[in-house]
Amino acid sequence: MPESIPLELDAGEREAIALAFSEQKTRVVLDERRARKVAQELGLNVIGTLWILILAKQNRIIPQVKPLLDAMMTKSQYWVNESLDHNVLQAVSEDETETLNNL
Repeated sequence: MPESIPLELDAGEREAIALAFSEQKTRVVLDERRARKVAQELGLNVIGTLWILILAKQNRIIPQVKPLLDAMMTKSQYWVNESLDHNVLQAVSEDETETLNNL
């Protein structure tokens, strides 16, 4: 367990990192850039929520990413920049601009 996890991270991020160490896990789910950097500096592998959505679609756990991503952004105030949103949808073949270009 690291001696200290920076207090500038929010409580949930600090708890997630601490839990990964206490459970002797090498991977942690974090989305905020600063928290991801701290976890990586502490030797943890970081995976984000968007990557989990991509994996869920690839493994046929969910049929589509876009409706979930849209709901996360509108209902849960989950922020994703436009470029990342586009890249995620493109990775799972749900990119609307690509579809429109193929018409």
